[in-house]
Amino acid sequence: MINLNSDYKNTHKSMFIVPIGDMHIGNRCYDESYVEKALSFVDKHRNRCRIYLMGDILELATKTSVGRGVYDETMHTQQQFDKAIKIFKPYADLIDIIVEGNHEERIIRDTSFEIVEEFSHRIGRPEAYAKFAGIVNTRVGEQIYSSYVWHGSTGGTKEASALNALLSMRERALCHMYFMGHTHKLIAFKRKIFLPNPNGSAPLDLEQLFVNTGTALADGGYGEQKGFALQETGYGAVELFADTKQMIFHRISDLV
Repeated sequence: MINLNSDYKNTHKSMFIVPIGDMHIGNRCYDESYVEKALSFVDKHRNRCRIYLMGDILELATKTSVGRGVYDETMHTQQQFDKAIKIFKPYADLIDIIVEGNHEERIIRDTSFEIVEEFSHRIGRPEAYAKFAGIVNTRVGEQIYSSYVWHGSTGGTKEASALNALLSMRERALCHMYFMGHTHKLIAFKRKIFLPNPNGSAPLDLEQLFVNTGTALADGGYGEQKGFALQETGYGAVELFADTKQMIFHRISDLV
C-alpha cells in the first residue's frame, strides 16, 4: 500500500476533501451534472479543496462484461479516456490520490494495459497513482488527518454490505477517515474506538469517519435490469478543521 502526503498547505480554518468516483463515463446513464456540481464547488473554494479519484471513472465495457456491455455505451474506450482527461486535467494540482476500480480492471485484465496509471500521467499527476489503495496524510493547521482510500469490493447490493465493507477497511489500516466507492451509495457515518494511554488513567478515544463516496450514474441500464434499489446520486465533501480535530461530511447538493 502506498503512503502519500497531501500537497495542501493553506492556512484556512477548514478545508475540504472531495472524493469523486463511479462516474462511468460512456455509460448511457452517466449524468455529468453531478460531476459538474462537485467541481463547481471546488472552483469556488479551490485554495481549500483536495480531490480523491475513487475508480470506475470510465465504463470500459468489454464483450465479456455483465449486462449489455459494449452495446450499451455512448462512447468507445478512447473517447471515454479522452473525456476523463479533459475533465480532470484542470484540477490535477488538487488531486491527492487516484485509485483504479473494477471497471478499469477490465482493461487491465484483458490487455495488461494499466489504463489508470496512464491516465495519471496524462493529467500530470503520476505521483498520485496508488493502484488499488493508499493512505493520504493531510495537515490542516496543527492537525494531521489520515485517510485510507480504496475503490471497494463487495457483491452485496444492500446498505448493510456497503457498511460492512467500509468497516472492514480498518482491519488493514488505522486511520481517521475511510473512503470507499463501488456500491454507488452516498453514505457517511462515524465510529469511535479506544486507544491505549500509558500516561493517563483512561484510554484515548479515536473518532473515525467512514464515507461511501457516491456516483454520477443515474437509474437505468444494468441496475434497472437487475432490480437494484434506487440510490442517491451525487457526491459529498468532508470538511476538516485546523484548530480542533473535527471531520464533518456534507452533501455537495447542500453546498452549491
